[in-house]
Amino acid sequence: MIPKRLNVRNFLCYREDVPTLDFDGIHVACLCGDNGHGKSALLDSITWALWGTARGKTQDELISYGSDECRVEFEFLSRDLQYRVIRSHTRSRGRSRSGASDLQLQILDSDQALTISANTIRETQTKINQIVGMEYETFINSAFLMQGRSDEFTSKTPGERKNLLADILGLQIYEELQKRARGKIRESESEISYSQGMIETLQQQLNDIGDPKEDLADVTAELLDLQTTSSEKTKQLDDFRQQVNDLLGLQKQQIELEGDISRYTQELEHITSQITTISVRVEEWRNTIATSAEIESAINQLKEYKSQIEQLDKTKQIHDSITHQRDLIYQNVQHKEQILSTQINQTRSNIENNLKPIATSHSALLQKQSDIVALSTEIEKSQESLNETKQKYEKLLLRTADLNSEAERQKSEGEDIRQKLLLIGSSSTSETLCPLCQTSIGEEGHRRIKESYDKDIRERRQAYREILESINVAEAEKTSLSNEISNSEQTIRKEQNSLQTNRAEIELRIAESVKAQQDLNTNELELSKMEQSLALKTFAQGEETQISDLNTQLENLMYDHDSREILIKQIQELQYAEPASARLDQAKNQITQDEQLLANLEESLASRQTDITNRRERLSNGSIALEGLPEKQSKLNQLTLEMNDIESAHQTTATKKALLENKLADKIRISEQLESTTTKLSEVEGSQGIFRELSTIFGREGIQAMLIETVVPRLEEETNSLLGRMTDNRMHVKLETQKERRSGNGEPIETLEINVSDELGSRSYEMYSGGEAFRINLAIRIALSKVLAQRTGAPLPTLFIDEGFGTQDAASRERILDAISSIQDDFDKIIVITHLEDLKDMFPVRIEVQKSATGSTFWLS
Repeated sequence: MIPKRLNVRNFLCYREDVPTLDFDGIHVACLCGDNGHGKSALLDSITWALWGTARGKTQDELISYGSDECRVEFEFLSRDLQYRVIRSHTRSRGRSRSGASDLQLQILDSDQALTISANTIRETQTKINQIVGMEYETFINSAFLMQGRSDEFTSKTPGERKNLLADILGLQIYEELQKRARGKIRESESEISYSQGMIETLQQQLNDIGDPKEDLADVTAELLDLQTTSSEKTKQLDDFRQQVNDLLGLQKQQIELEGDISRYTQELEHITSQITTISVRVEEWRNTIATSAEIESAINQLKEYKSQIEQLDKTKQIHDSITHQRDLIYQNVQHKEQILSTQINQTRSNIENNLKPIATSHSALLQKQSDIVALSTEIEKSQESLNETKQKYEKLLLRTADLNSEAERQKSEGEDIRQKLLLIGSSSTSETLCPLCQTSIGEEGHRRIKESYDKDIRERRQAYREILESINVAEAEKTSLSNEISNSEQTIRKEQNSLQTNRAEIELRIAESVKAQQDLNTNELELSKMEQSLALKTFAQGEETQISDLNTQLENLMYDHDSREILIKQIQELQYAEPASARLDQAKNQITQDEQLLANLEESLASRQTDITNRRERLSNGSIALEGLPEKQSKLNQLTLEMNDIESAHQTTATKKALLENKLADKIRISEQLESTTTKLSEVEGSQGIFRELSTIFGREGIQAMLIETVVPRLEEETNSLLGRMTDNRMHVKLETQKERRSGNGEPIETLEINVSDELGSRSYEMYSGGEAFRINLAIRIALSKVLAQRTGAPLPTLFIDEGFGTQDAASRERILDAISSIQDDFDKIIVITHLEDLKDMFPVRIEVQKSATGSTFWLS
């Protein structure tokens, strides 16, 4: 993992507007600044962005004070691909709610960002771990020497060191393979147990089934005998069933014959009734035909009367039409008369109630108009008086302004004199100078000038007081005049508004009275004309002429209502003739048909009597044949019961045969399954042995131990190379992966012991402290980083050293820096964090961190 760019916002001591940290062009750099200014916080932001972890901080504690959200964007290279991780966290709200976190993973290609985040933060974190090639614990034990934790690797127990070395070397894959092998062993054990149980079960089932072949042969022979007996009994049963069915058919025919006799008897009764009815009707037809002459005479007389009344009805229609027309004209005349009367009443009412009162008010309105003119003259006089008062007020304003100016002048001149008096002082000497010309005035001159100034001040104060009194008097008079003007203006304005309203109203009413007089003359003339028209009825002369003409037409019609009533009575007396004529026509048309129908019914009556006689004979003959039916039915029932017993025995035997056949098939199937399960058990037992061997091979004492054995010499070599540079070859490290048990028996213990040799001899790592322990820790950790780069195939990785060099003297620090310089070609980037001033200048690039009241920031130098 090679860092490219880092952006932080509101993370720990970094707040808003923090510049981007661009790692391009940086090979070996010093991250420097005072303690607590935020050096380690920058590296914390990288580990938090990649793994969500930073030096024991909770998520909320990472947010800078006063902010609600922190955010880190980190771009890095891994296997020649550039990625961007964006992690943010929002502060929790209250105790009941936890903070909200977000994690985004992008791949960058030509400044284009493609999101490759998974569905959840956990899944996205797994992808990041795969891309980086390590987890947080591996990182801080190899490529990142965290502040205060340089002994993260060496301080662990030997067993823990070896486990951690396995993690750093990526040997987890063999742990996973061992787990999978053990899982296969557990699966095979389950399969073996299942197969063994299945074999026992199948063997027991075979024992329970036994050998069904002999029983199957006996049952098959018994079934053949039953089939022969069943065939013979079936033939005998069919013969008797046919005889019984024939007799039952005859019995059914007997029932049908009895039904026919009953139905034919009813038909005879119905035919006899029809013959009686039609005979009566034929007799009626004959009687009607006998009165045909009388009916035809009455019909002719009825037609004559109807013709006469039809002519009278036509005359009546004309008479009614003329009468209706005359009535409409009468109604129109009455309507016109009503309208004219209404108009006369309305005109008379308008004259008396509206026009006359308005017309007679003309002289009184003229008098009111004269009164308004006089009132207008009085208002004009009031306006002139108001104007005079306003002139007085304006003069008083000018006088007040003059008095104020004079008062200010007196006050200003008095102040000037007072200033001059202050210049000459309160006491005099022979050397007192004139404040204007700077010549000596002497004591006497000083006295005279002072007395003169005092007098002028008193006079001006008196004048100022008199002016103020005059101003107060003028202000009081001005206030009085202002109130008087305001009241007068308000009164005149009201009187003018009232005068204007009254004048407009009087002028309108005078114009209305003049128009009312004109309308009165016109309405009185119209009223006279309408009253004359109503009296003489000249308003309906045309209608009166029409009514006279219509009355003449009615007289010429000579319509006689009484003659029409007589004809109606005569027609009513002959009303019987039309139904009688229709009855006569019906008799003439129907008598032949009814006579033929009567003959047919008599023929049908004879035919049905013959049918009844024949069916009674057949019924008698069938009754004799049915006497043997009960005996044959009894025999048929007996044969049916015997056949049922045979079929039941056949079904039972067939079921028994099927069961035996199923048992035989089950025996064959179970035998085959037993053979298959036995074969599978052998295969699984063989596979289990293979997986047991693989589990041992992939375990810590297998291939993992072999790989560690190959890496430890390289780690030891790199460590001693660095340690030699830092200690001037005074110290040497020996890494031991196995040691004898205390008992001296058994296989050696897998471990990772660190023994250090110096000029005093060989001791374990735990015996060293202070600066010596730091140099050992630093050498081992850098060696681990180099070995990790070689193992993972990650070219030119990055090394972070966040450890204080304060435990080292100047010479030791210089040797450590020489060691770092010697390995710079093995790493793409080396970032060393320190606050020591004498170390800063030893690095070609410095990332300087500074903290202020607005938060921390950094710059490159």
